[in-house]
Amino acid sequence: MMSKLRQKCAIFFVDQINLDIHHFIHKEPFYTAVISKKPCNSALLPKRTFFAADKPKRKQYLKIFKALLPIFHKRIEYIFVSSSAFFGLIRFIKKKFPHIPVVFLDSSGVKKIEFRNIIGLANVVITNRRNMLSQLNIEGHKFIIAEDLEISLLHSSIHQILKIAEKHKLSHIKDIAKSLNISQEKSFDYYYYWWNQYRKPIVGCNYFLLLEQYTAPESTTINTNKNPLISLIDKKQPYKVNYIPLAKTELSSSKIALHIHMYHLDLCEEICSYLKEPKQNIDIFITVTDHNNIENVQQCFLKYGKKVNIRVVENRGRNITAFFCYNQQHYQKYDLIAHVHTKKSSHFDKEASNSWRHFLFAHLIDDNMIESITTLFDQNPQLGLLFPDDPFLTGWSCAANKKIAIQLMRKIDSNYKIPNYIEFPVGTMFWTRYTAIYPLFELKLKCIDFPSEPIGTDGTLAHTIERIIPFVCESQGFYWETLKRIGIERKVCHFVQN
Repeated sequence: MMSKLRQKCAIFFVDQINLDIHHFIHKEPFYTAVISKKPCNSALLPKRTFFAADKPKRKQYLKIFKALLPIFHKRIEYIFVSSSAFFGLIRFIKKKFPHIPVVFLDSSGVKKIEFRNIIGLANVVITNRRNMLSQLNIEGHKFIIAEDLEISLLHSSIHQILKIAEKHKLSHIKDIAKSLNISQEKSFDYYYYWWNQYRKPIVGCNYFLLLEQYTAPESTTINTNKNPLISLIDKKQPYKVNYIPLAKTELSSSKIALHIHMYHLDLCEEICSYLKEPKQNIDIFITVTDHNNIENVQQCFLKYGKKVNIRVVENRGRNITAFFCYNQQHYQKYDLIAHVHTKKSSHFDKEASNSWRHFLFAHLIDDNMIESITTLFDQNPQLGLLFPDDPFLTGWSCAANKKIAIQLMRKIDSNYKIPNYIEFPVGTMFWTRYTAIYPLFELKLKCIDFPSEPIGTDGTLAHTIERIIPFVCESQGFYWETLKRIGIERKVCHFVQN
């Protein structure tokens, strides 16, 4: 095998070795390695195949393959992929060896999120699903649209495209690394997440806001021939939208209120642990949904030397009603208001849910962060809203959210134009000036306006209000920003199937 590793080769990661794949491999003049998701007859493969593994031995062989990569990666002409089962491995390979071209055949009809994943990995994407590209608003020379996905017929087309890809295969990664003074591996992450359209490539870099800010309104199609991040760097345009760096802390003279919706009583100690020794003078307002919880909450905060104002609210509309439908007469007296709640996301796995809550609390109510945040408000009089820079690109999420948003904003500011791409305090925790969002209080919403529990994970009045808070801030002549605390990350969320 070692002598063959010194020859030019092509690697195939496939669902199965069908007749079409078999013909394609036989056309290649290179040595080949084939790893199949399903069992295959390796006897059908040409003698130039130096490495073959199917389901029974796949995991064992993949470990060997990864170990050998540093030895023969420069000999790999390209990698052919036709199964989403190998996306994790392909990402590993591209991150370590971004010069290796990848060809993806969309023969198994991958889901939209998987299709996004491959865009940042593949140099060539062969698909017969024009509608998928239209939905993602993406075009470029890396896509071969073929009604017939018989790859033996596409062999010559693939090699023509690979010649084009060869000229550009490292430029994007190297340019990003050089411009941002980071490693090529980190640069690959930025490149990958940009096309993934699911996670921000860089802190503060909202793909969708950049799209709306730097493209003509009538042209929202992204061309993959050049990574837009490189274009922004070349033009010296900011690739961080509505993002503000942390300031040197100073004690603020602002009058500050903190509202906590304490639905999950077991998280009371956790919240108190973040608020141990704030140097700022803060008045704490707490809402609970059960009279029996009042004494327990009071005792918990007294243990930390905190006096609190507690009010019982109806368990409807969650933290949104608890904040916007109660205590308005108190909030009017304050310069700054912080809002948090005991968030548990049952539709995510427990680790991801806890990580998200910690991410929000550590950014918003940790002792040191409170000083940094109040300093930012003091130094920026028109700053009306501040919330953590979430790494994920959530957007409208569903059509119902945007429909309700249009109705609400007509009542608040009939001239406000609802944008196609949005950023908002994901998780509904933030700092604000009362004057920046008071129209939401003035709507005089009542608990009965919100659906009763269980309300689902999206598309309700509560989910819409979460998204329009920045709109309201802008309509009142203020601007909003996101912030990021170094070392505090939110983990990837895995949905729990009910």
